[in-house]
Amino acid sequence: MALTTDKPIKSHSSIYQFIQACQEEILKKMEKAANDNKPRLMNPKEAAEATSLSRTLLTLMAAEGQFPKPVQLTERRIAFVRAEVEAWLDQRIAARQVAA
Repeated sequence: MALTTDKPIKSHSSIYQFIQACQEEILKKMEKAANDNKPRLMNPKEAAEATSLSRTLLTLMAAEGQFPKPVQLTERRIAFVRAEVEAWLDQRIAARQVAA
């Protein structure tokens, strides 16, 4: 939605709707900018915090193909791809909305 309007605003509800649309667009742009500053990878603790699932459960789910597989960084260090984890969360949210 554009931040400008060609029509004159005549009522309070129109003003409210216009302001609300502007605020939503600004918030989307701020969120995108905030996401652009995040590292591409997240450690298991961050993935657990983002999903509210335990690190152990995430590892088990990844092994079963129910969660994005981690990247092996070193012999003893793994990390999850942030975009994959966020996409997985988006799928879960979308599935909830469809089921409702």
